Amino acid sequence: MSVSSGAVKQLFLAASEKSTIAERSAFLEESCGGDATLRRRVEELLQAHDQADPLLDHPVILQAEGEISPATDDSLSFLESSQKPGSLGRLGHYEVLEVIGRGGMGIVLKAFDEKLQRVIAIKALAPLLATTGSARQRFVREARAAAAVTHDNVIAIHAVEDDGAVPFLVMQCIHGKTLQEKLDQKGPLELAEILRIGLQIADGLAAAHRHGLVHRDVKPANILLENSVERVKITDFGLARAVDDASLTQSGLIAGTPMYMSPEQAEGERVDHRSDLFSLGSVMYAMCCGHPPFRATSTPAVLKRVANDAPRPLHEINASIPDWLEAIIDVLMAKSPADRIQTAAEVAKLLGDHLAHLQGRGQLPLLVQPRPTRHSKAGGKFTPKKVAIGACAVFVVGTLVGLAMWRPWLANSPIDPDNSIGEPVPQPREIVAKLPKKKWAKVGTSVSASSLIDSLELARLPAAADALDPKNIPLALRKAAFGSDAKNVPPEVVAIVGEDLHKGQANQQCQMYTIAFSPDGKVLAMGGFDRVVRLWDMSTGKLKQALTWEDRLGQPYIYSLAYSPDGKLLAAADSQGGIRLWQAISGKDLGTLVVPGQRMNQVAFSPDSQLLAVARVKGDVQIWDVAKRSVRRTIVNGNEEVWCLAFSPDGTTLATSAAGVVRFWEVSSGNMSGSQLVDGSNVRWVGYHPLGNVLATAGSTAHGFILSIQLWDIANASRFRDLEGHTSTVLTGAWRADGKMLATAGETDGTVRVWDLSDGPARSQAFKLVPPNLQWLHAISLSPEGRYLAVAHPAGIALIVRLAKQGEVFSVPKS
Repeated sequence: MSVSSGAVKQLFLAASEKSTIAERSAFLEESCGGDATLRRRVEELLQAHDQADPLLDHPVILQAEGEISPATDDSLSFLESSQKPGSLGRLGHYEVLEVIGRGGMGIVLKAFDEKLQRVIAIKALAPLLATTGSARQRFVREARAAAAVTHDNVIAIHAVEDDGAVPFLVMQCIHGKTLQEKLDQKGPLELAEILRIGLQIADGLAAAHRHGLVHRDVKPANILLENSVERVKITDFGLARAVDDASLTQSGLIAGTPMYMSPEQAEGERVDHRSDLFSLGSVMYAMCCGHPPFRATSTPAVLKRVANDAPRPLHEINASIPDWLEAIIDVLMAKSPADRIQTAAEVAKLLGDHLAHLQGRGQLPLLVQPRPTRHSKAGGKFTPKKVAIGACAVFVVGTLVGLAMWRPWLANSPIDPDNSIGEPVPQPREIVAKLPKKKWAKVGTSVSASSLIDSLELARLPAAADALDPKNIPLALRKAAFGSDAKNVPPEVVAIVGEDLHKGQANQQCQMYTIAFSPDGKVLAMGGFDRVVRLWDMSTGKLKQALTWEDRLGQPYIYSLAYSPDGKLLAAADSQGGIRLWQAISGKDLGTLVVPGQRMNQVAFSPDSQLLAVARVKGDVQIWDVAKRSVRRTIVNGNEEVWCLAFSPDGTTLATSAAGVVRFWEVSSGNMSGSQLVDGSNVRWVGYHPLGNVLATAGSTAHGFILSIQLWDIANASRFRDLEGHTSTVLTGAWRADGKMLATAGETDGTVRVWDLSDGPARSQAFKLVPPNLQWLHAISLSPEGRYLAVAHPAGIALIVRLAKQGEVFSVPKS
């Protein structure tokens, strides 16, 4: 029997006004007249209305595929028509590309923002509900509640629109996995991960609480770990309420997830921000042991345990958890809100202090005293004011356990070479924090609407190279790099890796032409004129592996190296047109993709690691499907040599340079996109700012050198800033992940300049690294956290330059 949408809507509206479950049930029993299908449809809508809706704030990748729900019957009639092939329609200035998910109350669309030139996600209320005042108001209220919180660790919503046929919100398309998925895959986490993730959750909750919001559904499934360095993003504010409305729903139904909710929430009492802190404690408990603290065979049984029982002590499940961490979690999970740590900011400070201690940057914080009882909320009270130094035995045990767990991670021990595939390794890309509007005022609106990783948090990340000691640099390598000045190695140089292949002579046949840090910063890959890719362990400065190219004829040299962002592959291009792939961790040779007999100037992976773009002397660019090992499309630039290329941070656009013109291409179609950048120079390097709205270029002209680095406003195709300081042409550069630092190298001035773009006029610091008799500086690479710079020296070696200490942000003093 078919059920009309009108009947479902009418009954849903009437039932939603009932104040109790019993009243609803009686009303539906009478109104549906035994029509089980009609009742089921109405009850599904009521359930979606009362509970957290995954539509509201989950990232696109987490939307259910093919799920059958009432929203499935909705059409896309609210979209305007579009003339673009393949488009589903338009919604304002958004070109809708496809449907990527459905939730209980609406639909999720992938779209292209024509104003900001980027792919975004649109989440719209179902047309069936859009004419309903209460449903519409709730959708807009909850969307605006989420949008009000602007913080690194809370998912960003760019806009909330309520003027059209259906209200909708606009947010970024992001990639990652949930903490729940990570726990399902790995089980209990390492101590450093628990502290790092817990600290970021607490920071995000503190931001929400400052806005007067209580999340009410903090759980691992609502904690997104972005690809790269696994930056935490708190998602799903579908249950968020202002503090003065953070109790039950109008229906009297308990909202939230039983296994992680607070006792006051489980018992239907009024809640405040401290309810989120109990949930945070429950999430940290799950990170310690791999499962939630309260489990039972039914929801009522779980709720009873949450309200009355204490979870099993963590040390009985995971003996490696330090006493001090168990004490913190114990206090967070106190049954009475008054017995918990009182603010998320305090929790963040406490976890941050412990993390700093593990990193060797501070004293062990005062131990949090456990609650007097673990078994019921009838036990004695404990408040944060009772925090005190624990017994000496507890202090010593906690310290030793913490250091024992931290040491292997801090040392960045080499990856198991037997792991032939390897897990994706983290890197600081596509992770977010607000950039001040004043920073790039001339660039356009996309800066203020986008975000980057926070500079200080980036600086706090550990690096394999932190273990390097300049005292261990061999004398032979000091002489190879600095000749007669071997005793006066610049203090910033903490290591020299490689072999003195040319024995002090300016011999081009031994030069390292390309260099690349692995995405986790543990390995440095080098390649050049001797056809060998050498992998150096950054924690020791020792050779890890040498990858040879045995089947190549003649004397091709390696011209470009690139790691895939997921850390699984290493690609190399040579001067005779070969593209070689290796498994990054094991070094297993995966073969040659193509041998066309012409030089490949550069290879670059797309941000999702699925595509490999190759710039060729012939005047075209090949885009390879890495999995299929086949050319997906060829972009023809003309007959001019393509010197360099770069994928935009979102992977939708490819920038290429040939004959003094930088062009932009749609990766999906191969069509040229936007305006060209023309300045007459032979651009040899292009680099996207991490936000994607600025492009840096450098190169030379046929009649002389271009000594500056040019910064371009991509949207307006205009050059808005020149960075001047080099005395020779620049062939290479690298942005730091926060977008506030740029490193460049002069080809013949032997100098690396590091540009501080954090505020005001650009300032630079010069590092003189190559003596006058060895003046070919072709390649540099910046470590993922931006603290170390590897410089390919003409002697077949690489200098590792420390720009700042861990926890410090590189800066150039203002003059």
